[in-house]
Amino acid sequence: MAESVTVESPLLGTVIFLAPPGEVVAMGRPICIIESMKMEHPVSIDDENIEVVGHFVSIGDSVVVGQPLVACKVSLAEVATIESDPLEDDRLTELVRREAILADDARPAKVARRRALGLRTARENISDLLDEGSFVEYGRFAYAAQRARR
Repeated sequence: MAESVTVESPLLGTVIFLAPPGEVVAMGRPICIIESMKMEHPVSIDDENIEVVGHFVSIGDSVVVGQPLVACKVSLAEVATIESDPLEDDRLTELVRREAILADDARPAKVARRRALGLRTARENISDLLDEGSFVEYGRFAYAAQRARR
């Protein structure tokens, strides 16, 4: 008989994803994803494949540390292919698309206007000042509040 496993919540948050009952989840893949403080935290078992037997919670439920989330059993079945996470595919593609729009290469008219004034872009200046890979740009998608001007 297969060993029974109860997966418990490692933190306080809201359940946003649950692997469906009957699904065999490969080791290391998320069984559940909990959103806490605007971040997503995958919950997984790293040492064996498991089959989801049932849920103790539903999507949208708030959970606390140690609360049972999913009932599983150890599965000896091989997982032939590990499908990509359905929650990440579309968002990752959209992020890459948005980052490409912000690059200097995607804004040739604005870069040309700066060159005509004898200036360089902010990203060019930063790359000259800092070592490669030592700077992480935060807030690329933010914009200044300009209610008074509009």
